[in-house]
Amino acid sequence: MLNWLFGNSQQMNCPMCSARISAKSERCACGAEIPVLYRENYREAHPMSVPLIGWTNTGKSVYVRGLTHTLETMTHRQTLWNQLLLRPANGDTNKQLEEIRRAIRERRLPMPTEEKTKGGKEDGRDFEEVYLMILQGMPLWGDRTLVIRDVAGEHFKELTFSDSQAGFCKRSLCALMTIDIRDLFENKNKAYSMPVLLESYVQTLMKQGCKVKDENRKISVIITKADHLGEMLPARLQAYLESDPCRLALDRNEVSQDLSTSKGMEAYMEVLGRANAAIQEWVRTIPGGNQFIALAQRENITLRFSLVSSTGTPPDGDIMTSAMSPMRAIDPFLWLLEFHSRIG
Repeated sequence: MLNWLFGNSQQMNCPMCSARISAKSERCACGAEIPVLYRENYREAHPMSVPLIGWTNTGKSVYVRGLTHTLETMTHRQTLWNQLLLRPANGDTNKQLEEIRRAIRERRLPMPTEEKTKGGKEDGRDFEEVYLMILQGMPLWGDRTLVIRDVAGEHFKELTFSDSQAGFCKRSLCALMTIDIRDLFENKNKAYSMPVLLESYVQTLMKQGCKVKDENRKISVIITKADHLGEMLPARLQAYLESDPCRLALDRNEVSQDLSTSKGMEAYMEVLGRANAAIQEWVRTIPGGNQFIALAQRENITLRFSLVSSTGTPPDGDIMTSAMSPMRAIDPFLWLLEFHSRIG
């Protein structure tokens, strides 16, 4: 098993700052309380701790909502993950899950992270939430705990982090990164924001004492709002986006691929591999895209690309014009699972 991830059986990672602590600890030195469900399932549901990184309004919060909605609804179909059990492991995640369900019913988008963290507080308390979801019964990967901290891109630009955020990014060798391609085309002053964001991430890690080139870090890159791209997106990639087997099964009751077995998921990962190569080839043609990939290669960072529409249709401001129906929201999550290895 991966020593850098799990360590010995007498220790575990704090879900807030990712520091190594005693497996019996009820509280970390960072001040975080260790949820009992997290402690009791730590060995069976290995944690995947990832910062979620992206500039303002690139769809970070909406992606978490789209992923959660997809995972929940996948349990409704025999050909998807009907054996999956989602278990919020802390109060914040339970509240987030309730808010996600309510917002989906009301067809509204979530508040951006930057707005939530403005002034450092939300509802009169320090805004230090972590998404902590235990997933049990996944084909191919078994049980895992997904730990996400949504980090505003501006923190990387200014290198302004709380101690727990800095420690979390340092100790998490995998990350999710959101990129809004249309915004790059429409705002010339943002043309090279892709390599700037990655450079800021790398330099933040270096400031924390990381030797990035030696750590074999990995990033699941999410091309968000892919349904907004229109003719900017090559036809074959548009067809790939719209042929999401989860969406087809849930919205149209069409079975294009059986994802309920390990064999089915292995076949799907082969499709993801080909899609990643095609998306990367396209990203190289985008302003700043080639530099983004070159920088990752220089720093020995593995990139895996996914096209995602977290809502399924473009919203009207903060309001969704139709029921949420995400496309390919599960793909970046599957790359995280691959990064953290399979069971068996």
